[in-house]
Amino acid sequence: MSEVYTSMDGATPQQQAGNYVREQILTGRFPVGMRLKSEEIAQTLGFSRMPVRDALQQLHSEGLVSIRPNRGAIVTTLTGDEIRELFEIRAVLEGLAAFHCCANITAEKMARFDTLLASMNQAIGDTQRWFDLHESFHDAFAEASGRQRLHLQIRNARRAVLPYVRQYIVTYNHMEMPNSGHDILISILRNGNPNLMEEAMRHHILAAADGVANFLREHNCTDRA
Repeated sequence: MSEVYTSMDGATPQQQAGNYVREQILTGRFPVGMRLKSEEIAQTLGFSRMPVRDALQQLHSEGLVSIRPNRGAIVTTLTGDEIRELFEIRAVLEGLAAFHCCANITAEKMARFDTLLASMNQAIGDTQRWFDLHESFHDAFAEASGRQRLHLQIRNARRAVLPYVRQYIVTYNHMEMPNSGHDILISILRNGNPNLMEEAMRHHILAAADGVANFLREHNCTDRA
């Protein structure tokens, strides 16, 4: 590894190692199924192996890393059915967040959503920027729900499928899942109907589930290592 990692002020070596590996997984630099060698990661970061091992255990609890007897740590590889299940969990959680967001929408929050949607539309053709904005768009609903624990659970569920969604988008080089228009979500949010907002968000999430799961099955991306 030749990357230079900038340490985070105030973070312990374990936290820095965890943030580094998590970032590499979520950005696709560490692909699914890749073996994670603690000694190499430690050398890259300039740490001993112990905080790296502890960080991998933490990432294992988050579902991003799998630790197997006699095989060490690998980036978690999910089956199509497991990915579908995670999307179903996301649909329920993000639907609930959208309900509370809509019930408590303000002009200031609405302006933020309008800005995010406009930026996403302008980023068509720039996969990485669109992808980052898309994550911010969904995170904005969770944040605006005012439910911190719900926000955390949603973030963990999204992280688990993020490498696969990224792979889907990069392979097909397009930004939208079928029937998942973000403009529809914004229109419902503006009209202030929480029940319809919850239903629409669930549909929005599930619209992506089959597409990603089927893509991964077809490309053998979820075969167990």
